[in-house]
Amino acid sequence: MTDVESPVKQCQLCGYDMTDRDGGETCPECGSALDTRPDDQRYLQAGFIAKVLLVWAIALQILLPPVAILLAFAAAFQLAKRHDTSQYRLSYRARRDRKHANYLAFIWFVIFVAMVVISEMWPNWQFWLD
Repeated sequence: MTDVESPVKQCQLCGYDMTDRDGGETCPECGSALDTRPDDQRYLQAGFIAKVLLVWAIALQILLPPVAILLAFAAAFQLAKRHDTSQYRLSYRARRDRKHANYLAFIWFVIFVAMVVISEMWPNWQFWLD
């Protein structure tokens, strides 16, 4: 086994498998040029971690709102990480994970606002938790 990473052979925009193509050739699906730089693993990992944190924040929103808020802030911190464009490419998977994390953040925010509104209208709506 070698530590040298093999060049990436997947379209960075649409995820099309381009193993039979050379660097610089265009993707038959979307027309973008093949970028053979390696994926930014920190950026990929940050998107995945943000998705996991937001799923937990949504799941815990009703039972433990303070914990859910902390998880949502931790996910926002993960999403704030920047991508190093000089050495790494931004892969399809990284874009997809970030998009999914943004959707989950929006869902969490809507649930949070709904809980605040419901708490104002019916202060004892969480009586079953006592």
